[in-house]
Amino acid sequence: MFAQYDPDRGLIPFISQVNPFILRTFKMEKYLTGIFLEYETTRTTTHCDMGHSYFGVVRGKECIKGTTINPFVGFVPHLEVKSQEMPLESGDLLFLYTVGLVEQKNVHGDEFGTEILETPLVELQQLPLADLAGLLRHQVKKFRGGQPRGDDEANLLVRVE
Repeated sequence: MFAQYDPDRGLIPFISQVNPFILRTFKMEKYLTGIFLEYETTRTTTHCDMGHSYFGVVRGKECIKGTTINPFVGFVPHLEVKSQEMPLESGDLLFLYTVGLVEQKNVHGDEFGTEILETPLVELQQLPLADLAGLLRHQVKKFRGGQPRGDDEANLLVRVE
């Protein structure tokens, strides 16, 4: 699939090519969710949120989140992909994380949730990124307790210089 990506053409043509491939291959038994993102040297991201919605920027004490405006890839035959732009500023903390991270459950069946995850992103945003990512993983593991991991747990943190 990624051999089809041509950065000169952008995200929308790529996603539009991947959609029928996923439909043909998995016949709506599986689909893709996620964020497709391009970062420009002008400090702007162009992104296509495909049913993921865990993307945003921490700026100062504010958490500015992206919104989902597209269906999943491989879910509808005629996908009209829409992109959004998010300007970035020096000092911003760009974050992405998977739904599996916030849907981890503890022994009582409670979900970890976005608020528990995003609070340290705001409060501890000046930590080195590796330390902040490690703290997030530790919090999820502690919350889960003895429960096995129910899904993937991935996050990406980028500090804008």
